[in-house]
Amino acid sequence: MIAPYLTSLQERLKPRGIQVGSYPVLMKGVFVSLIGRDLSRDGEDGHRLWLADVAREVEREVGGRVVNDEEIAEKKAEGTPPPTQSKI
Repeated sequence: MIAPYLTSLQERLKPRGIQVGSYPVLMKGVFVSLIGRDLSRDGEDGHRLWLADVAREVEREVGGRVVNDEEIAEKKAEGTPPPTQSKI
């Protein structure tokens, strides 16, 4: 179950202006979206935040992989269930 992880991720990222969305597609998997910008300035914790790093964390935590818009459209058209995926 990925909901508890995504909820805690959203709580962690919201103060930095990044939104987390999850979109289940029946029999095809779950797409996770990270919406925001890289933060090149130091945050409250003194660390810079890169969306690519967050995407790798999501991949690891939910057992998915980063996909692009073309791959998503292709999987939806094919009708084959993809693995759980993290979309950036």
